[in-house]
Amino acid sequence: MIALEPFARLLEPLLRDAGAVVELHDLLVQAGDARTEAERAAWLEAFGTWLHHGRGIFGRLDDEERTCRLRAFVVALENVEPFRESFAALFTGVVSGLRGTKLFADVGIPVEAGFWREAADRIARRVLPTPPSPNSFADFIARLFPTEADARWLAISPPDPWLALWRLLETTKAPLSTAWMPLAGSMADAMRILAARIAGLAVAQDVRERLPDVPVSELPFLRLTKMCDAVQLGPPRMSFSNEAALSTIKECREALRVVHAHLEASGVSVDLVYRLELMTAQLARLEQITSLLVPGSFDELPVHLGRFTLAVVQAQFQGRSVLDLLRASSHLLARKIVERSGKTGEHYITQTRAEWRAMLFSAAGGGFLTTYTAAFKFLVSGSALFACINFAGSFLLMGALGFTLATKQPSMTAAALAASLEPPGPEGAAGLRRSRIDASPLDQDALSRLVGLIAAISRSQLAAAAGNVLTVIPAAIAFDLLWRLFAGHTLLGEEKATKVVHSLSIIHSGTMAYAAFTGVLLWLSSVAAGWFENWITYRRLPAAIEAHRTLRRVLGPARTKRLARALEHGASSVAGSIALGVLLGIVPSLGLPLEVRHVTLSTGSLVFAASALGGQGLAPSQWIEAALGIVVIGILNFGVSFVLALGVALRARDTWRTGTTRMLRRLAGALVRRFVREPLPFFLPPRG
Repeated sequence: MIALEPFARLLEPLLRDAGAVVELHDLLVQAGDARTEAERAAWLEAFGTWLHHGRGIFGRLDDEERTCRLRAFVVALENVEPFRESFAALFTGVVSGLRGTKLFADVGIPVEAGFWREAADRIARRVLPTPPSPNSFADFIARLFPTEADARWLAISPPDPWLALWRLLETTKAPLSTAWMPLAGSMADAMRILAARIAGLAVAQDVRERLPDVPVSELPFLRLTKMCDAVQLGPPRMSFSNEAALSTIKECREALRVVHAHLEASGVSVDLVYRLELMTAQLARLEQITSLLVPGSFDELPVHLGRFTLAVVQAQFQGRSVLDLLRASSHLLARKIVERSGKTGEHYITQTRAEWRAMLFSAAGGGFLTTYTAAFKFLVSGSALFACINFAGSFLLMGALGFTLATKQPSMTAAALAASLEPPGPEGAAGLRRSRIDASPLDQDALSRLVGLIAAISRSQLAAAAGNVLTVIPAAIAFDLLWRLFAGHTLLGEEKATKVVHSLSIIHSGTMAYAAFTGVLLWLSSVAAGWFENWITYRRLPAAIEAHRTLRRVLGPARTKRLARALEHGASSVAGSIALGVLLGIVPSLGLPLEVRHVTLSTGSLVFAASALGGQGLAPSQWIEAALGIVVIGILNFGVSFVLALGVALRARDTWRTGTTRMLRRLAGALVRRFVREPLPFFLPPRG
């Protein structure tokens, strides 16, 4: 053994912390005494603490300091043979005790074959205490890399100290390869298990019917199973070669891309996407094991082993997160929802004066209907059921008559704007298109087109808002006059009218918070609309209705076909209207400190209040505050809904990548310059 003083001089160029040198010296001395399984586990835990922690319980080291400690550890082993031999014996003993088949087939791969079962399993693992699992790789990782931040450091740490450590261990009396190679039998068993699982998922009906129309026996997944079943260790290796296995894995991936492409065209299921991701992870693990079992040369083994260890360590932490599971499995569904919203949003963007006028008149019709919606809101106040029926029925009637509600537009037009950031062209390998931002910076022509699109969205939204609000004011006055004529009194009493004015005050009420919350509800209704359209497309409901024997007999083939087409083209509008109606109607009755502030409905309510009070009983400042409240409500309704939809759309389309912030700054600058130079197109379409 080497004394502490020369040991400190040896590590002085790498470790300035004298305490860290003493701790490492003590650890390496103790490594020779760790002979039992429990002693080795305790030593690994102590080493992990030394590698990741500084002084004190909460003194975590930064990445550079950890790397310095790792290099110092390698230098110590390189220069002190007793330390090298004792550590090699300890580490080889740990590796020899690992349960190999579970390590290669299960660790870092989702456990369950279905999305909801996997989510429930992850929740249970996070909530319930974990039972002891000796000789498991998970326990091994927990000791060396106790937190996710520690695992992230492993991914960015330089490879040279790890390779140097491998070479050092190979020169000892207990080389690591002698412990690793007996795991080859476990690798072969893991390959058989993984191939069987992949084949089982691939022959499920919803996957099989989206694959090319070939005999089941010709599917690459089944050939992969036969190939892995034939693996035998020792001379000769029967019916197995590295090249053939990797080629078959590649064919399996190509088949999965076909399924992804089918989902892009015909609707998405979160559970199916989860199973496709699970098969992708299993194929990746199979590829890793193939490279470990039959490396091109022995020198390549530490490289493949390092990649495998890194992948398993990272997956070990990712496998605990329900959010990661949801994000990975719902990404494609989010894209489809955004795309369907974007297609709807294209209809809300006016390019010509005729389209702009049509939008204005359509919004005027929406404002007229909203007058009755606002009136019935007061008549059915206190009943959540009738409030939902009132709102949803009004929105459905607007859609049936071709009228427009301005606040439903921002979520749709934001999705259309996000689509404009994505160039046309073939889809990529994962079924996802390449983003223009990822491919190259926006050129001047692309930037000019984006500014023009935003100007078109701006004038379209202003036309819809103006049509709604400017129509609801005279319509509400006329309604109240008729109500007074037939009922003998105004729609609202003095007390109720005063309460309405106070509730809209920009200063003395929660109008701003409630208006922003209503913007969230408006966005959620657009998500529901896109989800429902995707659901009926995935379930092929229009085709099922068109072929339904009873409906064809009762309605006739022509009417049944029209019903199917109406469902196909109107599903999004109907679902969005019902969702928005339910959200606006039910939230005030939940007993939470939340209220709804919708700009058109609030304008109608303020007009009813003004008609009831006749301008008396309240100070002019209170009316001004309420009027300003209407303006703020409109801005927040539109702004929050638009920003949420745009952010989700950019992320769902993989458009939010490196350089996005810089691009958005360029876009903002171009918008300001265009508005200063030519403000009119932001309010009116150009002539011609």
